[in-house]
Amino acid sequence: MITVIAATYNGAHTLPRFLDSMAAQSTDEPWKLLLVDNASTDESARIIKSYKDRLPLTYLFEAKKGKNAAINQALSCIEGDLVVLTDDDVIAAPDWLTNYRAAVDQQPDFDVFGGTIRPYWEGEPSELHLECVPQGPVYALTRHEWEDGPCSPYNIWGPNMAIRARVFSAGYRFDEQVGPNSGENNYMMGSETSFTSLLAAKGYKSFHISSPSVQHIIRARQMAPVWIYGRAIRYGRSLFSPPTHYQPKRFFGYPIYICIELLFCYVKYLLSYMSLNRKLVYQYKWSVNVSKGKLFQSKSVFDPRISKDGSVSKS
Repeated sequence: MITVIAATYNGAHTLPRFLDSMAAQSTDEPWKLLLVDNASTDESARIIKSYKDRLPLTYLFEAKKGKNAAINQALSCIEGDLVVLTDDDVIAAPDWLTNYRAAVDQQPDFDVFGGTIRPYWEGEPSELHLECVPQGPVYALTRHEWEDGPCSPYNIWGPNMAIRARVFSAGYRFDEQVGPNSGENNYMMGSETSFTSLLAAKGYKSFHISSPSVQHIIRARQMAPVWIYGRAIRYGRSLFSPPTHYQPKRFFGYPIYICIELLFCYVKYLLSYMSLNRKLVYQYKWSVNVSKGKLFQSKSVFDPRISKDGSVSKS
């Protein structure tokens, strides 16, 4: 048996397409869908419940903010030997679960799996979006050249991943201080990769499978520069790793080496304006914001008043 888990926060816009694709699954194997409403304030609950006659669906509610908190709640309800995790803004291919089962059964030595993620553009993407925006960090799209086989745990992404249930039976859970928090924009990305990298450190191996495929719905607002550069900051936060063997010199609380990195990115960004090359401007502004994210996260690490979600203690 397969358990599919997804969380939603105000997902009314994409939920019907996601649930329609779930209802179209061609697998003959028993499966169930655990859909966790993470304190939505829109029509999500009504939409989810309207599909109960069409799907082996269980509606769950999690009031604590955060995708990982919602997923962790659902883990207590899993059945079967395979857990497939996805998002509320994907359209799964009809043979998605069938292909996962076939591929996973052929790889008994692996416990963590990732499938293909392709875009479903709600608007017409520009040349800048297709050539200058890193598709993985921004839109969680897998690369066409990836071949089936063992892969890095950092190449397993939330819209399309599967984990053997024995991993969760061993007690592993997602870090609730990482990843999307309902309504918050300043979160640290990496909710899935923080989990898969932890598993890798414990000896669990990852495998990329191209056949289980989903389309990731990319909304028009997610093609706006302000959203993309905000994504860069969140991505930068996830990239920061504090030195383990020394305490870096700091400038007003910020590590000097990251300040220098940001300065160089700003110089390249300003020079790109002189070249009149829009692609370079786009790319270097992305780099500037990634460095800003690293700088922000470094301050939160070295300043105990700042929590992982970016909030500042008043004490």
